[in-house]
Amino acid sequence: PEEVFYRGYLQTRLDALVGHDRALFGARVNLKSLTLTSLLFALAHLATVPHPARLAVFFPSLLFGWMRRAYHNTLTPAIFHALCNVLAQLLWGLYLPR
Repeated sequence: PEEVFYRGYLQTRLDALVGHDRALFGARVNLKSLTLTSLLFALAHLATVPHPARLAVFFPSLLFGWMRRAYHNTLTPAIFHALCNVLAQLLWGLYLPR
């Protein structure tokens, strides 16, 4: 659901309102809308768990937004996002002392 909203709806709407497309690693990306979408994504994560570390999702969000434009769909970044979440949970589980 996050990718459908943030990349599919919000980033697409912002693409039409601010900035213009530029080539970035083989894809046409609107850097202003990508940055704004990622900032809002990070702030939403901060709102759910008020800890400064939650703002770190800004950086993978940039990649998710780039993937949205590079692959012309929301499925690719949604799958990658889900895999990142699974990996983070696995690593967190390995880190916790037993």
